[in-house]
Amino acid sequence: YNFKNYFISYSDKDRNTVLNYVEGICIGANAHIVSSDGAIHNGDNIFFDKASIPRSADWWPIVCQYIDEKADVFVLFWSDNAEKSDAVTKEYKRALEKRAKNGGDFPLPEIYPVALSRDFPPPPPELAQYNFTDWLTFMRKGD
Repeated sequence: YNFKNYFISYSDKDRNTVLNYVEGICIGANAHIVSSDGAIHNGDNIFFDKASIPRSADWWPIVCQYIDEKADVFVLFWSDNAEKSDAVTKEYKRALEKRAKNGGDFPLPEIYPVALSRDFPPPPPELAQYNFTDWLTFMRKGD
């Protein structure tokens, strides 16, 4: 499957670290961050909240729309901060609901958990079947 649209889920407290990873995705996948006007580019697109949501907008309906209608990949950056974040919990639960509705052999969005440290907290039970991995493993998605 050729992934085109990425949703980035992370804790605001990890923003600087995650931004470095997002920049890596942009370079490695020749991707563009979806702008706040919702413009989708030819090639890969990355939904990164602060850049992709207009400042005055209610964020949750926009997040739901992207996960429900566009996201092929849900990248969950997992950390102690993410574990405690209500927004991250809402986002991954939405992605899991979408996968369940899609069903089939290859439900989307594909979920890629990325641990931000070697000593990351255990994932919640509903994500325990996913391989929480390091960044280099994520970037070799074709293996």
